Amino acid sequence: MRRMNAFRKTRGFSLFLIILFFFGCSGGGDEREDSDPLSREEADDQSGEESAFSVVWASPSNGSLGVRSDTPIDITFNNEIDPCTVNENTFMVTVDRTSIQGEICVRENILTFYPLFLLSNSETYTIRILTGVKDLEGNPLALEFTATFTTEDIDRMPL
Repeated sequence: MRRMNAFRKTRGFSLFLIILFFFGCSGGGDEREDSDPLSREEADDQSGEESAFSVVWASPSNGSLGVRSDTPIDITFNNEIDPCTVNENTFMVTVDRTSIQGEICVRENILTFYPLFLLSNSETYTIRILTGVKDLEGNPLALEFTATFTTEDIDRMPL
């Protein structure tokens, strides 16, 4: 008898979780089909302000330590990038003022840099993006972006 009561409680609780999941994820059924959220452009138009073209995320992040030497560099912008404006004069990765050679790939609002060779261990690298980089509407990067990161020290890695 106890097993049957425990089974009913467990089954009832499972059913409760399933119902909670469906109604919780759907917003409780209050949404209307005609209530379309504003797009970023529409919201900007209504506020009268447009956000300046800028970097919103970088990996490795500024000040990162112990970055693997085979890590690509990803930079995410708030708008789609004009790939024609990204080159060795507007995007640089350096170590001790020496440019690191690599491949630059631009996909929508993400710039990825793949170093040609593995990065040296225990070195501090600097990423610089100049205001010559523009979005698809021709807006230049509002502020120069600079970040540094340090690669891992292989000699100090535990065996």
